[in-house]
Amino acid sequence: MRKILLLCIIFLFLFLRFYKITTSLFFINDMGRDLLVLQEWQEKGKPPLLGPQTSALPINQSPIYFYSLYPFFLLTNGSPYTALFANAFLYLSFFLVTYYLFSKKFGFLTLFSIFFLISIHPQLIIQNRFIWNPSFVTPFIITGLLAFLSKKNYLVGLALAIATSLSYSVAPLTIAVLLAYLIYAKKDIFKLLISFGIGLFFLNLPIFIFEIKYKFQLTKALFSRGIESQVIQTYLDKTKNLSQLLFSADHQTISLLLFLFFISAASYSLFKSKNRYQRIISFIFLVTLLITIFSPIAIQSHYIFGVTSLIFIYISLLPKKLLLPITTILIIIFFQKNLLDTYFKPAPRSFNQMYNCFQKVCRDIKSPVFISLGSSYLPFHYGPEQHYIAKKAGCNVKKLENGTNQTNTMLVVADGGNYQQGKSTYFELSQFGPSKLINSYICQSNFKVYEIIKSD
Repeated sequence: MRKILLLCIIFLFLFLRFYKITTSLFFINDMGRDLLVLQEWQEKGKPPLLGPQTSALPINQSPIYFYSLYPFFLLTNGSPYTALFANAFLYLSFFLVTYYLFSKKFGFLTLFSIFFLISIHPQLIIQNRFIWNPSFVTPFIITGLLAFLSKKNYLVGLALAIATSLSYSVAPLTIAVLLAYLIYAKKDIFKLLISFGIGLFFLNLPIFIFEIKYKFQLTKALFSRGIESQVIQTYLDKTKNLSQLLFSADHQTISLLLFLFFISAASYSLFKSKNRYQRIISFIFLVTLLITIFSPIAIQSHYIFGVTSLIFIYISLLPKKLLLPITTILIIIFFQKNLLDTYFKPAPRSFNQMYNCFQKVCRDIKSPVFISLGSSYLPFHYGPEQHYIAKKAGCNVKKLENGTNQTNTMLVVADGGNYQQGKSTYFELSQFGPSKLINSYICQSNFKVYEIIKSD
């Protein structure tokens, strides 16, 4: 029976991540950035030394994210779904390994509840369909927390080191775990710090090599630029935003009430519960929340995975008489029709539509090309997703930042936006210089490619 239930969870997880993915995947910026890095790795034979740049600081994550994607990139011949396959493999491996490691300690119901909540949580579904590096952190966070409760201290440090290296957004949870060790497991903290320190060192070794090789560019940028400009949010705004990301109810008031309920329940458990596991998780949950809300960084969707992981574990440790009704309430909220429609609705344009368009373009144009992007979806003009697709379709793509003399041809992609010769202006067009329009490809109403050449 347990194996059947586990298979049902696996099926549910895969269904919610892959159903209608070819038409619903909004292939844009970050996914293109990651695949472009993998594409260039394959072409040059040199692994990247830096991972994705963070959204709050002018520094980069560990490249282990790219290293974990690369085997799947090779196996799928550079598929745009590389990251989805890698993500699914990671989570399903996590389900099986976690069950093997912790089922005797916590029981099937506890682990089943965690796996089930992971499978149905709206933000996890959304960010497991639109993959970028924070999408990978949840399995390592939960493994680390369960290892903490099981006194597997070296595993705690390693799991947190991997999660933090994948996304620095895990920092509030990591700090909370360190504080919890000082209070609940002080004699074991040395083991934690050793494994965490060694893990961080080796996982981030490529960054150290980059810094030495390029005279500490990242360190200098960190001190010269500091925190990236943030959307101004009051503490109340942060609380509302976080509650909505955590619970995704139709009415924000319901999300806020659920959020306050879990804060109250965790506060009660911290001081009144006789269950040591609940006290530890409650402490880490509350400290993580405080750091998240009071830090000078705006709440974004990828900052919630530490909090969601703690909520999942907290719920799974409740007695059955509380676990079942709370899970039922979450099922009702998470399976709202509007949320399901959000996952599966067609993207403004699919990857295949863009790829087919570039195949036509690349068949006609034999000269090297620069690419710039005019988009109504994001205010960026470099367009890594368009670079990746054009190269995959057979175009000889050059990077404008490597010099404007590499070619006289530029492809201007209007992705949901518009381009007017002589009227549209942005940095890449100015850098290319005076030009004239010689051809246009109207692949569909919201996706067009214009061929321009230098006019001087």
